Amino acid sequence: MISFFKDLITIIFNPSSKRLKKLRKNPTSKELAGELHRDFAEKPLQFIKAFFVALFTLREGRDETKRPGSNEEIFRQTWENTIHKERVQPLQYLIPDTKGELINIVKKAEEEGLYVRAVGKGHSFSDVSNATDILVDTLGLKHILELDKDTLKSSLPTLVNCEAGILVEDLNTYLDEKGLALPTMAAFDQETIYGAIATSTHGTGIRVSGMSDMLKSMDLVANNGKVYRLEPHNGPTDPVKFQEKYPDGEIVLIQDDAKFKSSVVGFGLMGIVYSILIEPVKTFYLKQRLWVSNWSKIKPKLEDRSFFTEINPKGDKIEKDPVTGEYPPTRAQVFVNPYKTKKIWDPDEDHTCVVQVQTEITKEEYEQLKKEEPKKGIEKIKDFVELFLSNGGYGVHEEDIEMEDKESKLEEILVDFVLAFLNTYPLLTPQFLDISMIVLLSGSGKIGKSYVVMNQGKLAIKNAGYSVEPGFAVDADNNFISGTEEIFKVAETSEESCAYLSSPICLRFVKASNDYMSPEYMVDTCMIDVPSVLGTVGADEMMDRMQLALLPKGARPHWGKICNLVNGQELIKEMYPEFEKFLETANFFNPNGTFNSVFSSRTGISEIDFKRS
Repeated sequence: MISFFKDLITIIFNPSSKRLKKLRKNPTSKELAGELHRDFAEKPLQFIKAFFVALFTLREGRDETKRPGSNEEIFRQTWENTIHKERVQPLQYLIPDTKGELINIVKKAEEEGLYVRAVGKGHSFSDVSNATDILVDTLGLKHILELDKDTLKSSLPTLVNCEAGILVEDLNTYLDEKGLALPTMAAFDQETIYGAIATSTHGTGIRVSGMSDMLKSMDLVANNGKVYRLEPHNGPTDPVKFQEKYPDGEIVLIQDDAKFKSSVVGFGLMGIVYSILIEPVKTFYLKQRLWVSNWSKIKPKLEDRSFFTEINPKGDKIEKDPVTGEYPPTRAQVFVNPYKTKKIWDPDEDHTCVVQVQTEITKEEYEQLKKEEPKKGIEKIKDFVELFLSNGGYGVHEEDIEMEDKESKLEEILVDFVLAFLNTYPLLTPQFLDISMIVLLSGSGKIGKSYVVMNQGKLAIKNAGYSVEPGFAVDADNNFISGTEEIFKVAETSEESCAYLSSPICLRFVKASNDYMSPEYMVDTCMIDVPSVLGTVGADEMMDRMQLALLPKGARPHWGKICNLVNGQELIKEMYPEFEKFLETANFFNPNGTFNSVFSSRTGISEIDFKRS
């Protein structure tokens, strides 16, 4: 009880609390903000206590997107993406739950001269899913399917067949029951599996391919409702067996590299994918570590590539595979505060970084680590702060991810108040971003099955809000590093007008892809995620400035993120050397333009005819 009153008195008479109250009334006062910046540098625990008190007095909630029920045909139904930024009212909103219904929808659309657009859960931030005429919600197509064994080649690896609208979460559950797992995934699991693949969604790891790499075959409903089984030339289907089973052309087999590589990341332009055949891997476990650093230390490690071989802040190296002599597919990324801050341990201002590394461990190692007692509650929060302030935390305990999920109340409270805090105290955004990375350190000891550790949870989704994500080649030019520093410049310029990026940026790394329209096509890539909380003042304009600055440096866009400045076929040809083959494939599957959209026309992927007599 004495301790409680002592803490209460400390909070009430906290000088930082008083300054925060004054700043709330005068949010553009650089004098008050400067005093709080000094509090953060010189008396960080005092500042952080005041920060959380101020944070918990503010709140701005969000409603969930509402959808019609399955099999409903709804006219003028409003559809929104998950962050409510993209909103359309198509002529019809349909949710088929069979392939036959999907075929009939496409046939009817062609007869009536209407456009058809398929959507998933709506996690894309761009207008890639927006429909004008018929919107097909694929969430009704959510089932695991039997393998078409009568048509497959012998001696194939393990394959799984599923409808395109199944959520990654549900697919993970099914695979886990079979002792299998996805090779990689995004930082959350609420996307539809093909929605993720179609926009070239990825995880992180310079030796880890994006999600599209697991796709081996797809059943596509294209022009006039015709169904194609599309695969690369050496696909899993045996052409002779296939012809014997489908002699009347109920499904047409195409095994063609150019058409397949064009259609995997196809934005729905080729038709509507009904089902996919993927190649999972055996269940594997990950051990996650995070530690604090700064840009001055991380930059040279990115330049000489040692970043991809170090496993902890001590500089210990990842061990090479004794058989192949190669490094294992370690997953590494770095979060960076785009603003410089002053820390108690460092005489100079710098961009705070948090490095995250996930390495594979055996089941036996996992079981052993799981036995260690995790810390809980306020004791755990204190550890996060101490690790951050000591500039060296890399996990003082091993924690089972399932226990971490149960202790997620802090995350739930935090995200509800973020936007209100940032709009009330904009000049404290740099310090807020440092503190938000303290929360990242809560995962420093996570261990568990791969799909659970890779899922960064609700906090990652809500804090991101929406983002632009340019992709740079990881090559000798090191434009991914100069691109990062260009983002710093844009952020600094906007800071003069009290407009701030409201989340740390994140450098993720992806192995080269064979898919023609993937940002990672033919080159290992750094995807720089630049997120902002929706509603932050000036965020849209900063994202557009970044695109203007980064496109000349060779940045390819992530199609599911904000990509406003992709605007014509000449530009896309420069970005993607096989774009002509992509267009040929689109003309084959979509000769009447039924699957064209505002997105494909706006970007220049689909040309618009203009004639004036």
